[in-house]
Amino acid sequence: TNFYNSKAFELAGITAQTPDPDDGRYFKENGELNGRVAENARGVFSRVGKRETFTPEQRRERGRNGMRHMSQLFNACGLTSVHNAGTSADHILAYEDCRKNGELTHRAYMMIRAPQVQTAMKTANIYTGFGDEWIRIGGFKFVADGSASERTMRMSTPYVGTNDYGILTLTQDQLYEAIDDAHSHGFQVGVH
Repeated sequence: TNFYNSKAFELAGITAQTPDPDDGRYFKENGELNGRVAENARGVFSRVGKRETFTPEQRRERGRNGMRHMSQLFNACGLTSVHNAGTSADHILAYEDCRKNGELTHRAYMMIRAPQVQTAMKTANIYTGFGDEWIRIGGFKFVADGSASERTMRMSTPYVGTNDYGILTLTQDQLYEAIDDAHSHGFQVGVH
């Protein structure tokens, strides 16, 4: 769940009368938008406002610095291995850059969430297990519903005191198709 101000709603063209998309929600109180937006309804806000832009070199350096810092934090807590359950192309580069510089001090099992990275890996015939003891490609990660902490997780019964069953971000057929495709390309699957 994210929160947006009235200007962001205005720029995105969202009003209290805008219907919720099937895979997201614009929350309201007393019929008025309250700023809370969940799941895939957030997508309309990606086209509003000014975004900070970085050169590819700046993005890569920021990623490496962040990964080095995370490695240090993990080690300080005694963690030596992690699952990255939402790995992007930038994360993969950050892991590799840190390893090349001797700054990666934790092992990573990467679950690939970004569809374009999933497609690239299938095209390159990379599959679950590719990598080594430090950086290993894990499964594909799919998100089928909201989250428990935000009360958007899809439930078989409505949340207490409501008629709200939560939010599905994938249909059952879409999920079956994604899992069949991933398995046919040698990938394990994790579904949220």
